This record gives sequence, structure tokens and C-alpha cells, in this order.
Amino acid sequence: MDTKYVEEYQDKLLEYQKKFLETCLETMGGGTLPETWEKSLEFQEKMVNNYLEAQEATTKMFLDAQRKMWDQYFKSMRKQPVATAV
Repeated sequence: MDTKYVEEYQDKLLEYQKKFLETCLETMGGGTLPETWEKSLEFQEKMVNNYLEAQEATTKMFLDAQRKMWDQYFKSMRKQPVATAV
């Protein structure tokens, strides 16, 4: 696998970890029960969205890698000489 994909994955993971921590810190403030409830729901929603974004980016990256691998395989196979029956 290309190291570019691994580096890209690690960068995305770090980005989503930062978003997670920022979201946690934003929702830690005090307040009334309705405010706390709303903040909790917002936090959960952000977490789910961040998780889905990370999953989407990871899936896209691995699909791109597979596509390149298969494209290279078929290009390589087309260059092979074809044996003919006599």
C-alpha cells in the first residue's frame, strides 16, 4: 500500500480527534437541565457526524487504493504475451 494513503489516514484521524476534543470542551459548561439536554444532544450529533465523516474518508481512501491496484493488475496482464494453440 502506498505510504501516501497511510499518512492521509493518520492526518484525517488526528483531525477528527481534535474535533472530538473541541466538541467535548464546548459542551462541558454548566446550565439548566434543558440547556444541558440540548448540549448533550448536540454533542451526540456532532460525534456521530464526525464518526461518519471519518468512516467515509477511510472507506474512500481504501476503495481508491483497491481501484488503483486492480487497474495496475489489468494493465500488467494486458502486457503479457498471449499463448496461442497450434
